[in-house]
Amino acid sequence: MKIKNKIALFTILFVLFCTFTISLFIYFRSSSAIEERVEAQLESVVILKKNQLDSFFENKIKLMELFVNENFFIDFVLEMESVHESADDSLSFFKQHDPLLHSGIREYLEKLKEDNEYFTEFSILTLDGIVHASTNVQLEGTIRDHEKYYNEGLRDTFIQSFYYDISEQEPSIVISTPIKNYEDEVISVLLARLDLSEISEIMLETSGLGETGETYLVNSYNFLVSESRFEEGLALKKIITNPLVTDCLAGNDGHGHVEDYRGVNSIVSYSWLPEREVCLVASISDQEAFQSITNLQKIGLITMFVVILLTITLSLIVTRQLTKNISKIMLSVREIGKGNLDTTVQVRSKDEMGELADSFRNMAKDLKKFQGEVKKYNLQLEKMVKKRTEELENKNIQLEKFNKLAVGREMKMIDLKKKLRKFEEGDNSTSD
Repeated sequence: MKIKNKIALFTILFVLFCTFTISLFIYFRSSSAIEERVEAQLESVVILKKNQLDSFFENKIKLMELFVNENFFIDFVLEMESVHESADDSLSFFKQHDPLLHSGIREYLEKLKEDNEYFTEFSILTLDGIVHASTNVQLEGTIRDHEKYYNEGLRDTFIQSFYYDISEQEPSIVISTPIKNYEDEVISVLLARLDLSEISEIMLETSGLGETGETYLVNSYNFLVSESRFEEGLALKKIITNPLVTDCLAGNDGHGHVEDYRGVNSIVSYSWLPEREVCLVASISDQEAFQSITNLQKIGLITMFVVILLTITLSLIVTRQLTKNISKIMLSVREIGKGNLDTTVQVRSKDEMGELADSFRNMAKDLKKFQGEVKKYNLQLEKMVKKRTEELENKNIQLEKFNKLAVGREMKMIDLKKKLRKFEEGDNSTSD
């Protein structure tokens, strides 16, 4: 692999690693911050809804207490009770003996109902639990002494919240309060049934909860008791049993992640309302809660893509310039290696590559200088060799002359020896 490819690959991998690490860190930090913000927002919504419910019930309690303290109303009830005490069959006797009084009390209750739109029904119960007058005619004459709202209503104002009324076959909230005479003695009980639509309106108001957020109420039997934002008719029909609701019904407050009653993963904040015996839940889907994270991821991916493109472009530009300079230096080195010491390294950058080019230029100058010195030394050496050669040739000539002279002398000595030997031999033969 060429060096420019190695550099480009290393740069891209390094940038990818840094970008991915930073993006991952930002993602988890942002997710945690957003989750905390959403949980805080949901807790605020829970507190707001709780205060709204408290205000709603407090207002209705004040109205009930105001009704039973009206002198006109007290006089009606006192007269009704006097008739009731004088009869065995109190209701039929009451209707027959004084139908005007009975119709007057009913009309008064109807007027209360008309003037107070959040009450759907008013009834007056005697001390023995009989419904003497009611805006719901079918209830008149029925006995309610076994009901909790009646027994509690004899003592003080009482709210029986979010229960399923078998006789009415619908979810109900009932407020009962004692009716007292002028001596502060309990003479009867006023019963009022609340319109649950008001509570559903409070719960369905989703300001600040976006498209998927909602608040709802769950009673101690795990039934949804307020209407759902997303599906009608679920009140006291839909059972919710997820772990967070179970924890809430155990009397706890908290928040967390859970799959809600619609099967949607959601962030949930919840609070137990002991006075109402219900769990108040605020939730928003994970998808919407973390939409900003999703957008951040998209932005991060786009940013990463742009950074990678810029990195590739810049790395190619840098590596191309780098490899171009390296190629020039390598070409010059080859020429220098061939002996062309006049080669000029065409790199004029002010970085390490420029320093390397300067080093090669200085090396070429030094080599050229050294080459000149070598040539000069070689010339001197050649002259010295030539001179020595001439001297050796002269000596060889002299030596050859000496050798010839010596050889001639030797030959003459040999001839002389031969002649002497012959002469000696001749003398010997004559003497014989």
